[in-house]
Amino acid sequence: MNHYVKLVRKSSVYLLATIGAFAILLFISGLILDLRSFDETKGGYEPPFENFTGEPINFDELDQSAEGIVGRGYTVNILLNCTTGMVTFEFF
Repeated sequence: MNHYVKLVRKSSVYLLATIGAFAILLFISGLILDLRSFDETKGGYEPPFENFTGEPINFDELDQSAEGIVGRGYTVNILLNCTTGMVTFEFF
């Protein structure tokens, strides 16, 4: 009987470890997708901020808060404080 208990315990640990590894993989994938999709522009870093490529941020799709704007994603919210210029990441 002791052999079966060890087998069930070992199988349970492997199952839970597999589920945990899969959940971590999904979280990292969602994080990468969120960070890549928030700002898809390149260039235009110096005044007069022209000659950039890519799709600029559509501020109509972002939520507004008292301090600034919030971009909601799959796993992380990106908060832009418009008064201080701080960028904050809020994980779910």
